[in-house]
Amino acid sequence: MKAHINIRHSIETDSTFSIEQDIKENISRLSTNAYSISTQDYYDEYRGIKASIYTIKGDVAIPLAFHLTSRSDDYYMYGVAYFDLRPSYDSLLPSIEYLHYDIKRLIESYHSL
Repeated sequence: MKAHINIRHSIETDSTFSIEQDIKENISRLSTNAYSISTQDYYDEYRGIKASIYTIKGDVAIPLAFHLTSRSDDYYMYGVAYFDLRPSYDSLLPSIEYLHYDIKRLIESYHSL
């Protein structure tokens, strides 16, 4: 089984709020087979970052998504995780939990520029 994490980033974003709203709308649109969407928010004032991890439960193509911004909102990163196979939430749950841990570590290891 192969898992992928696609990451996009932007520097000097004019409207971070608009991008966050777009991401939330995309997650809702992509998760039509989801029975639950949970959000885990992170805020680290010392390092100047805020982030969210979205866990989409159900037989969905993208079970995890995240975004991260710097304190001044001049850096923005967005990512989604997906597998190269037909989604079956119960079967993929151990792998989803592992990817969630990896994404959390990615966020925790980010240093503001």
